[in-house]
Amino acid sequence: MSEKYGEIPKDLKGKIAHYWYYYKWPIIIGICVIVLAVIFLVQVVFKPKADYTVILGMNTYVMDEQTEPLREYLEQFAEDVNGDGEVVINLYNMTGNLDDEQNRSQQSYRLLAEMPLGNIMLIITDRDFYNFMNGDEMFSSEYGDENVKGYNWTGTDIQQQCSPYFPSDLYFCLRDIEGTGLETHEDAVENYDNAKALLDKLIESSASGQLN
Repeated sequence: MSEKYGEIPKDLKGKIAHYWYYYKWPIIIGICVIVLAVIFLVQVVFKPKADYTVILGMNTYVMDEQTEPLREYLEQFAEDVNGDGEVVINLYNMTGNLDDEQNRSQQSYRLLAEMPLGNIMLIITDRDFYNFMNGDEMFSSEYGDENVKGYNWTGTDIQQQCSPYFPSDLYFCLRDIEGTGLETHEDAVENYDNAKALLDKLIESSASGQLN
């Protein structure tokens, strides 16, 4: 050992210089790993938790940054339901070509994984994605008409402000939990009530032509 790494000095300063000379790269790499781990943990711990999770589903693809105006608009009507001092909506981007088998399978898997949890109650969708989700069976009949159970944004303020990347007909649909297992799930019922309140405020604002 002493032949390979030289004699280890007896004084503290000499020992530090000795180990740095022979082990500086493992030390540097170790420090970088620790710093990255700390940064990751800080981001996880201090990242604001979403008050609402909303699905955006369409038969055409839009990038996440193109959905930002829509998310920001919705946040005007949202509440700080988790009490952390911030209003945050997680807009779950599920857009893409539904004729593409790979995308269709991926979206089906994501829906099967997310919908039974009861955390997603508001879905923004075009007609194709509505049919893909079997919307006539999935959504509340309180909104829309016999053709689509959802609030159509056509001609509303939200369409004018957010429409460049979206179709002319886009529907805001509320899940129907009556008669399902979610009806007795306390968190799911709370999520339903919060989503309904948000949608009602959005509709009321559109009717009055005023923003919060």
